[in-house]
Amino acid sequence: MDKVLMPTYKREIIPGVLEFDLEFKSGLTVICGDSATGKTYFCSLLKEEDNSNKNMIFLDFTANPKVLDYVLSKEINNTIIVIDNADIVLKDSKYRTYVRKDTSNQYILMMRNFRGIVRGPQSVARMMKKGNKIVLNYTFFDGINAQ
Repeated sequence: MDKVLMPTYKREIIPGVLEFDLEFKSGLTVICGDSATGKTYFCSLLKEEDNSNKNMIFLDFTANPKVLDYVLSKEINNTIIVIDNADIVLKDSKYRTYVRKDTSNQYILMMRNFRGIVRGPQSVARMMKKGNKIVLNYTFFDGINAQ
């Protein structure tokens, strides 16, 4: 069974104008989309608020793709693992398989190509603007074969 340690994320960015209102439906959520769609900005907001949360790890693989080896060697559980630029490290099938099968942690992955990583339609979303809110749209996955 998937662990969803953070089922929602709400944050007002500009009062009355823009807010994040995200719902995570799976222990593995791939937020996909092109450049400049808000993925990295969302990661920076989480980092900003994470000052005291010891159960959240942030990884960005533009710096060093081998960081995941270290994290996996620690056998962590009940942790939210946020990976920006996940495409870089998840090209390796060893990491892709591990993340897809690990149900003891919650993964939030920012990436462009989600094939081979998802667990089902509730684990793939795009950020979209709905009124003054940024939300996750899971419906675009319908009909796509992710395996």
